[in-house]
Amino acid sequence: TLPVGSHALSAQFTSSDQVAFNDSTSAPVTFLVKPPPTPTTTTLTVTPSGPVGYGTSVTLGATVSPQSAGTVTFFDGTTALGSKPVSAGAASLTTIGLGGGTQSLTASFAPTAPTDFAPSTSAPATSLTVTALATTTSLAVTPAGPVTRGASVTLTATITPSVAVGSVTFRNGTAGLATVAVSGGKAILHTTKLPIGKASLTAAFAGTKPANYTASSSSPVTLSVVAPPAISSITSGGKTLKSGAVLRAGQVLTLHASGFQPNETVTVTVHSAIITLAKTKANASGNVTVSVKLPTSLAAGKHTLTLAGRVGQVGFTFSIASTATAPATPTPTPGGTDPSSGGGGNLASTGADVIGGTVLGLALTAGGAVALLLATRRRRGLHRAG
Repeated sequence: TLPVGSHALSAQFTSSDQVAFNDSTSAPVTFLVKPPPTPTTTTLTVTPSGPVGYGTSVTLGATVSPQSAGTVTFFDGTTALGSKPVSAGAASLTTIGLGGGTQSLTASFAPTAPTDFAPSTSAPATSLTVTALATTTSLAVTPAGPVTRGASVTLTATITPSVAVGSVTFRNGTAGLATVAVSGGKAILHTTKLPIGKASLTAAFAGTKPANYTASSSSPVTLSVVAPPAISSITSGGKTLKSGAVLRAGQVLTLHASGFQPNETVTVTVHSAIITLAKTKANASGNVTVSVKLPTSLAAGKHTLTLAGRVGQVGFTFSIASTATAPATPTPTPGGTDPSSGGGGNLASTGADVIGGTVLGLALTAGGAVALLLATRRRRGLHRAG
């Protein structure tokens, strides 16, 4: 073992056969024996040192002694959090990346000149408790008022803080509707599957890592889901009409419907070009009876009659016959009424035509009788002259 210091090393050869070979010595080689690397110690401080909430900024400080150039890498267990250069014997790292739970923190020093200074790691590991961050969940339901069964309802859950990572499960009572991932602090569900009755809607948040975010649930939101309105019957001229009936422009219809909200306004329209025919009010039981007259301008083809309330609507499809296939409709006389209204306008016109025809027939009959009488007299006169 060579002592610490500079040494001139050489190799000498001694021949055992001086007749055949001469002795020889190599040129000297300078070899420096350095002292062993200076041991170092690394200590770690954590600020704050007490329990912190997830996402809280934590500063890790390392002190290296004796002061030496190098780098300190900070670890959470075996996971490297980051590396910082040593300056004046110290290095520090600030992080918000510590997961929930009890964390085991260390600092490891790597010297720039490992022959001069030895590496070192703080020991024992410093423990830090990171508690789950509390969350709150609120729920908004649109529309908020009564809806008909099958209508689209939007449920929007808002999670605070908005950085929380996880998912929201939407429920109606105890029945699950769907689970939606949170994005930007919100989870949104569109559904058409709410049954008739009083829906009690809630949203429950669960963090992807429960150690990071606490679970939370919204207060229930009540939504009334009702059956859609229904047409009881449609009559015209005492006859009940079925969907798809062939009608005529100007025809009067009496509509009977149920299932509307009590005392709400119900609007009757005809499509395809929307024309409002009437506005009426449902009674206290949600029933409606109203008579409307189809516009005389309705074109031939398919149309829909709609009764719409604030919550729901119901439709009746029918066709207007083309002029070529529709039964002939006499033109009302001035002052007459439309045939579909139940008045006698067309009856008056038809009566006038009958009377006119009768008078013309009588006139023709009388003319024929006169002509026959003249012809008979002429024959008698010729008989006498012969």
